[in-house]
Amino acid sequence: MTSEQAFGLWQLLLSAYPTQVVLAPTQALYLDHLRALPWRDGRTESAIRGLIAARAEPHLPSIGLVVGATGVAPEAAHLLVEAMRTGQELVPDLASRTGWAVGQAATPIPPPAPDGTPMLETGWDLTEEERRANLRRLGGLVRELRNREAAS
Repeated sequence: MTSEQAFGLWQLLLSAYPTQVVLAPTQALYLDHLRALPWRDGRTESAIRGLIAARAEPHLPSIGLVVGATGVAPEAAHLLVEAMRTGQELVPDLASRTGWAVGQAATPIPPPAPDGTPMLETGWDLTEEERRANLRRLGGLVRELRNREAAS
């Protein structure tokens, strides 16, 4: 999310707890975490509003609660730290174990064509002769690896 969006969420948190005194290092830490979180078309703001509405405590929620409310599981904490360090943000990524990625989500594998052959991107169409040559090279590499493994 942008710095402006993160600051808006920080102001939202502060306005919900007006008696809370927050020192500058704590504010910087919250803003760093908020900046690394995904914006997701306002769903992050809705999640933080829900957290504020559900809490009865008169003090600012911990960073862990704020991060958890936005849907980032503890298993993705290392990715959150990486996003904070690199200045990027987390993005949903169903291809990863944690469900999150830093920066851009992984490119999905294209579905196969109706006839069952894998669809290749434009410019990657192989002739049957090229495909067979690639398979021969691959077979040669496999045999070479087996021979090296047997020799060692």
